[in-house]
Amino acid sequence: MSPLKAPSLGQLRRYAITRSLFKATSLPRAIARLGFVQADPMRAPARAQDLILAQRVEDYRAGELERRYPRLAIEEAFFVNYGFLPRQTLALLHPRGAPRVWDARMRARAQEVLAFVRLHGPTHPRTCRRISTMAASDVGAAT
Repeated sequence: MSPLKAPSLGQLRRYAITRSLFKATSLPRAIARLGFVQADPMRAPARAQDLILAQRVEDYRAGELERRYPRLAIEEAFFVNYGFLPRQTLALLHPRGAPRVWDARMRARAQEVLAFVRLHGPTHPRTCRRISTMAASDVGAAT
């Protein structure tokens, strides 16, 4: 059996173009096909997501991804870069185990924090960490 021959530069170019520069389609389909769209807030010369999607989404306008974001089944995440990806892909990127069942101690800590926040209003997480170690009777005295 002979070893595989390395593809030529032309073959690699055709492969990349076929898989990344497809015929213009809808925004959700383009994101699903790409799997990840890099995002960049810099506007010089334009945002990365707008440059990427302008060639792949029919009648795409700059900023359309952000405008339609609440209605699309996509999420923001970091892969190597920051960007947008389909929700089902996010589960692969950040797999999570089954939720842990809270024991009595954890439920008591949660009740302490909740009581403190109800009493004092918006609270910095650092303060919540500090009071979660106090006894429930001390919660009202903590500041």
